[in-house]
Amino acid sequence: MDLSSYRQTVITAVNQGIDAYLEACFVPGRGDSFRLETPHGIRGRISESRLECKVSPKSLPVLVRRLMEADDERTESLASDICQTLDIELI
Repeated sequence: MDLSSYRQTVITAVNQGIDAYLEACFVPGRGDSFRLETPHGIRGRISESRLECKVSPKSLPVLVRRLMEADDERTESLASDICQTLDIELI
């Protein structure tokens, strides 16, 4: 899934740290990692940096919940798309 247009949205959700539910979606001990990666140019072109996300099974529900709570239709759509891709039913 290409998240390039959602980069800042995901960064904002992750950077909340521990939220009101006392949950975090960036816990390196679980294997979570979020970093900006600049891929090598393709055929001499300069490529834009991208956000590389590795989200553990324990952190994914927290990230999806934060995206759903963002009060932004586009961000909610991203959360829905993530769940649809993983065949997770939103209730």
